Amino acid sequence: MSRSADLPALPVANRAPALGVSRAVEPWRSGVLGWLPTISLVSAVGLLCLAAIDRLSASGISNLETFYWLSLLVIAGPVVARLLAVRVGRAERLGLVVIFGLDLYVVKLLHSPFAFTYGDEFMHQFNADRILQTAHLFSPNSILPASALYPGLESATASLMRLTGLDTFGAGLVVIGLARLVMLLALFLLYEQWTHSTRAASVACVLYAANANFVYWSAQYSYESLALPLACLVLYVVTRRESGRWPAERLSLTVAALALIAAVVVTHHLSSYFLAAALTLWAALAGLQRLLATGRADAFLEKLSAARPVRFLRRLATRLAGRPAAGPLHSEPEAGGPTWLALFAVAAVLLWLFFVASLTLSYLSPVFVQALRSVVQWVGGEATARTLFQSNAGAVTPLLERIVGIASVLLCLLGLPFGLRQVWRRSLRNPAMLLAAAAAVAYFGTLGLRFLPSAWEIANRSSEFLFVGLAPVLAMGHFTGWPVLRRVVRPALVAAVVVILAGGIIAGWPPKLRLTQVYQALVGQKTFEPAGMSVARATLTQLGAGHRVAADQANGRYLLVYAHEDVLIGGNPDVQDILEQPGLSTAEMKLLRATGIEFILVDRRIVSSDPMAGLFFDHSDQWPLPSSQLWPPAAYGKFDHLLGASRLIDSGNAVLFDVRAVTGAPAQP
Repeated sequence: MSRSADLPALPVANRAPALGVSRAVEPWRSGVLGWLPTISLVSAVGLLCLAAIDRLSASGISNLETFYWLSLLVIAGPVVARLLAVRVGRAERLGLVVIFGLDLYVVKLLHSPFAFTYGDEFMHQFNADRILQTAHLFSPNSILPASALYPGLESATASLMRLTGLDTFGAGLVVIGLARLVMLLALFLLYEQWTHSTRAASVACVLYAANANFVYWSAQYSYESLALPLACLVLYVVTRRESGRWPAERLSLTVAALALIAAVVVTHHLSSYFLAAALTLWAALAGLQRLLATGRADAFLEKLSAARPVRFLRRLATRLAGRPAAGPLHSEPEAGGPTWLALFAVAAVLLWLFFVASLTLSYLSPVFVQALRSVVQWVGGEATARTLFQSNAGAVTPLLERIVGIASVLLCLLGLPFGLRQVWRRSLRNPAMLLAAAAAVAYFGTLGLRFLPSAWEIANRSSEFLFVGLAPVLAMGHFTGWPVLRRVVRPALVAAVVVILAGGIIAGWPPKLRLTQVYQALVGQKTFEPAGMSVARATLTQLGAGHRVAADQANGRYLLVYAHEDVLIGGNPDVQDILEQPGLSTAEMKLLRATGIEFILVDRRIVSSDPMAGLFFDHSDQWPLPSSQLWPPAAYGKFDHLLGASRLIDSGNAVLFDVRAVTGAPAQP
């Protein structure tokens, strides 16, 4: 492949030797798209098979996991094999990246093709509906109050609903689908600029899809699913700005970066923190290079030059400054770094946090405090390690999947030194690639948190951010090797990338929830819905909206979205103990009265406390449900003996109690 086919249009001074570039004549130029149409057709067949498998799963058939993985192999295998080839044009690579990323988005859509069924999706659906109904932002959300303070996703959805007449589900799918497309294009162009290789860029995009949250979590209707693609687009715009040669070009890119940063800030808290931190570190690394290039650090290093560690630092400083080892530090850096953009991002984050979304502090701080406490307790021997591949409900991942999950991490770890070596050799003067290398190392540092019960979620949620840096580093490392072993190395690399992709899915989503669950049941001409949905509809019909209701995690989401009730769930306040404990203590009775709870929805099923699995029909061969799947009778039966409480709605497993006479809550008309 010629250099022009593999390198983006960059200033000559910024060009570096392309990775995996062949100087042979390009016989594939006659067909610009190459194998893209054929591979797209094969991927479509894989999606068709997966759709059939999901429909079988939705009808109650189990043990379909093997066919699920085979379908994903049909989707991913040809794409990975083609992208790892050398003689592939830029247009074909970009097309394959887009097709592959959107195929994985469709995998999530096939899981829930008729309604939002993920726990967080209910909160954002409610927020979007409220914006459309009231024409105002920041409507209170009783289950996740912080989500209403970042209305970027919901306002875009409400605007699309108003323009097109789509419902929340349809408009939400379009918005997240467009966000996924933006992310794929932004990552490809970003990695192309960073690595100076379309081959490395395309493989890096596929490797990014291996993060634990890409296929399901980052494809759901949630604010991060929009904010993170916008953050990646900011990184690309800043990269282009840094290499811009004309003032007008840099000015236009600066304005675009400022607008996109503001969009990220008002859309999602963690994504804005990630972006602000990335730009700040980027600016700091660029500033360090400027300092080294002026020679101001030489005098200090000369005084300590006898020490071996300092000799290494001097050699590193020499490489960073881009001059021969024996020469003076005199060359000026080629770009000034995104200092002002970083300051703007930090200022915007802090202003929004303290003047609009101060509630976010009380929402996020317990997560990090508990994680820190878990680390301290584990170091002190006061806490036991978490069992990997086991959910809080006790579900254990199959042995073969555990092996693949561990193998995927080991393969990434194996490729890390090769990637870092390439960064050292080719990109040491590129602050962005140094930032990527730091993110790659940090990712493996976070893996230790997965062994701690209160910290594993931080490791899981950070993967989609740190993989932005890890993916290009691994992609650069995958092109090392000897041409003699090419026939052996390339198939091994294809297998390794496929294993890494599978490991990401295994680490990010429980086996029982990857395929469609039974959400509706058709009997004759009548469609039946899960108990939580039926109770929510009956509650809205009989009571109206706006009542204070205590409920479990799953049914509470139904009540929020479909009954528009003021719902309390979980541990803040401690509604979960009220529902699950065998009796009501004095403290719990005081909590009932203090919160003004009017109604309590009690579900006998233990799975109802899971905001993902409790939304569906019971996937069990036993009926009635065995006691192992139910709360103790004393827990769900105590309200029948509570003086003043009465049953209003009873669907069998789920019962709505009127407790206004107990709590003293005034009856609403």
